[in-house]
Amino acid sequence: MKFIRKIPVFLLAIFMVFAVAACENTPSNAGENTNGSQSQYKDPNEDFGYYDNKSYNEYLLGDDAVIDNQWEGYGIGDPFIMRHDGKYYLYCSSLDSEMGVRAYISANLTDWAPVTGEGLKEGYVSEDSVTAAAYAPEVYYFNGTFYMYTSPAGAGHYVLTSDKPEGPFVKATNNFGLNIDGSVLIDDDEKMYFTYADDGGIHMSRMEDMLTVPVSAMLNNTSIGGWTEGPYILKRDGIYYLTYTGNHVASDGYRIAYSTASSLPAGSLRNAFKRAVNNPLAIGTETELKGVGHSATVLGPDMDSHYLVYHYLNSSGGPNRSLGIDRLIFNGKLMSVEPRLTGSIKPTLPEFYSQGLDEQKFDNADGTALSKQSANADFTAEFNVTGAQSSTVVFGYKDANNYFSVVTDLADKTVKLNKVTAGAVNEIAAGTLVNDFSSSVLHTVRVSVRNGKADVSFDNMVKIDNAEITVSAGKIGYKDLPDGAEIGYTAFSNVAMGMSDEREAKQAEGYIGADNYLRDNEYTSAYKLGASSKVSVIEDGVFEGVKEIKFGASGDYASYLVSFAEGGRYGLELVYNKSYGGKKIGVKLTDGTVYRCTLPTVNMSEDNYTSGDYVRAIVGEFEVSKGIRPVRLENVGGEISYVAFRFVKTSAATPVYEQALSDYAANGADYKTIWKIRDGGHYAKAGTRQLVYFGDNTITDFTLNVEIKLDGATGTSTAGIVFHARNYAASSHDSYRSIQGYYLAVNNNQLVLERLNYADGSTDIKVVGGDVNPFKTSDVFVPLKIVSRGNSVTVWSGETKLMEVSDGWAFTSGKLGLYTNGAAAVFRNLKVSA
Repeated sequence: MKFIRKIPVFLLAIFMVFAVAACENTPSNAGENTNGSQSQYKDPNEDFGYYDNKSYNEYLLGDDAVIDNQWEGYGIGDPFIMRHDGKYYLYCSSLDSEMGVRAYISANLTDWAPVTGEGLKEGYVSEDSVTAAAYAPEVYYFNGTFYMYTSPAGAGHYVLTSDKPEGPFVKATNNFGLNIDGSVLIDDDEKMYFTYADDGGIHMSRMEDMLTVPVSAMLNNTSIGGWTEGPYILKRDGIYYLTYTGNHVASDGYRIAYSTASSLPAGSLRNAFKRAVNNPLAIGTETELKGVGHSATVLGPDMDSHYLVYHYLNSSGGPNRSLGIDRLIFNGKLMSVEPRLTGSIKPTLPEFYSQGLDEQKFDNADGTALSKQSANADFTAEFNVTGAQSSTVVFGYKDANNYFSVVTDLADKTVKLNKVTAGAVNEIAAGTLVNDFSSSVLHTVRVSVRNGKADVSFDNMVKIDNAEITVSAGKIGYKDLPDGAEIGYTAFSNVAMGMSDEREAKQAEGYIGADNYLRDNEYTSAYKLGASSKVSVIEDGVFEGVKEIKFGASGDYASYLVSFAEGGRYGLELVYNKSYGGKKIGVKLTDGTVYRCTLPTVNMSEDNYTSGDYVRAIVGEFEVSKGIRPVRLENVGGEISYVAFRFVKTSAATPVYEQALSDYAANGADYKTIWKIRDGGHYAKAGTRQLVYFGDNTITDFTLNVEIKLDGATGTSTAGIVFHARNYAASSHDSYRSIQGYYLAVNNNQLVLERLNYADGSTDIKVVGGDVNPFKTSDVFVPLKIVSRGNSVTVWSGETKLMEVSDGWAFTSGKLGLYTNGAAAVFRNLKVSA
């Protein structure tokens, strides 16, 4: 008898055993209430809106999808968004059998309409003959020209140019090779870099100009573990974030990873980047949003936030893909995102914005145009000017004799930051332009000020960094513009230098960096959280370049805005230095109760495993209602620090489940592959990878008993149990490591506890071989027991303890499953208990 069946996933609970949470007085509502009632507070849900990535999906919604003119049967794949003059332009790959590049335009990054180039068919920005099967077109603006880099069916690259973002783009180079997925970085010093994809990783070369690209060497630490593609580099706050994707677009396990660099050395770039600690950055195989990949990054409408632009897989035919856009959050070199099909937080628009000198928004007098609104002392402002050899933009404007200015002189190649006091001009800082920039084309100046520091960029290149400045609230605008100069988009937001990451309602299941806490703003007082948080920020904590915060004294705290897409029970998963194990941290939600949670201690004996000085562990579990709410972490008695946290769904009960496995499971099973019934149990044949899940992703602590018989001799092939597992992928491009979780793998040679995370951190935790291995003999049933408690795992066979290990970077929750990698095996008498 054989079968393949997917059963609705739930566990048959014979009785309920409350999960042990590491917080005093939980899971009841009792606790140490240090701040009284929270009945009166401002609701942040009133200040945030939502959009759904699903709304873009023609495959799922047909004509109800909100983006028109998508490639039929192909959708929007390999998306790239360019921001220019306050607008967003979306370009995507072309159908293999078609010629031409289609594009879309948006004012807010969420509502899109087809854009048409002059003389072209509706919705097209190029119909040049070299755009047949134009893969991954990316468009960059430099000194009046828009450069499109695209790869014809993945066979080399062309550059096309236009004087408008709408096109028409026409061929500017011949095919110069270099494989597929070309991407460009124009650095602050105006050096240009080209990255592209290759089988083993990402290549990066220094360009001679925007049309000349030499061959380059491959970068280390940029492989997805097979075919790697889709590179993009974002530079933010002096850090280079290189995202890349793979290993095949037709796999549900297509995913995004990233590496970071602090500088790009003058010599070889080969070792410039290091892999990030939280890879994959984005992955999902268990919902309709799967096969997440080929991303780029774009600046948000508030000019401070950043968004990941990606596609996800609808079907391998085509392949058919759809657009996704979600907010990135940064904590030093730690970058995180939580791709969502529905319920993404809408980008925040600027407090002030205008296209041209709208008389409803500007006052014009004596050669000066000033916004009718004033920006705060901390702000980001953007100015766009065409037709000016020298231009002056102003901010912090009080009157004609007291203001700040940025003067850009294209002839002198200077960008100067000035303070005007009582009519006297004092230079604060200056930057230099390297190239010869034309005065007849549009140029952009952006100013960011926060806490007495100012950054000034020219055409998205930072020319003045961290200048000392003291600015009060004031108007922004333009002064003494020459005749014929045209004003484009002008805007300001009252956020700068990462403030938007702090004020964003962050998705609960994505990593929230320690430094993303609320400073002084309306939410801290509205929630009675106090006027400020007393914390110390450590720039390099347990991870290089990742910010950590420390509470030194009792009562120190930090508060975060967190968005819970669903109500229910959640575990707080904290990343912290292992030296703080055994200490307590306070956790406060909106009921006013402070729960005192104990940080688990990870023992470091020779039989235990961890990766460095950090721990990732669930420190407490809470019932949380749907919506946006503050989460406050605080010192409740002793020094403590942490790097990041997120929330994972858990259950208030440890599941209890029994299944002889002599027939298919009627309840609680999710069959991913074909199984047979043989010898009174579930049988997996040799030479295949097979999986059946039991339970769901809320399982944390458990005890599992099962009997396994290896059918015939085994060498390198294995069979066993996966636990705390999720995100399995099974295309022909995937391997047994294409899953996240633990795998207790057995064969005649050894019993191994492996942590599997695709190409990121998959490793053997503990190996038991020789006579101690109970599976050294095949064709007999061997009892196996796995006990999982927090970060620790103990494995028994009968009365013999085979291993007891602790994993610092733990998978804290997930499904249980029978799993094989080539070995023939029979499983029977499965029992799950507390």
